Amino acid sequence: MGRPPKVSAYPGLLTARGLVRSHHVHTDRLVSVAWHDGIAQRLLLEDIDGNRAEVDPRVFAANPSLWHFLDRYIRTSLSRGTMRCVLYRA
Repeated sequence: MGRPPKVSAYPGLLTARGLVRSHHVHTDRLVSVAWHDGIAQRLLLEDIDGNRAEVDPRVFAANPSLWHFLDRYIRTSLSRGTMRCVLYRA
């Protein structure tokens, strides 16, 4: 099993770095947050510019402050009206 991507967060930006590529999303301009359950659980984030980042939920479980960071920006996106979709898929 591979290692989960390294995730870093800065005001308004979340970056997930894997072995080959880095993906970033503007957390203050999210349009969707989708939780995909199953064998390979992941949280898929997409911003208004079409940028996407996938994060293993274990990363948030291991770092609650990162989860609170994301929660704050999800609420910001909801209040700004950019968030179109919050989805849970089993």
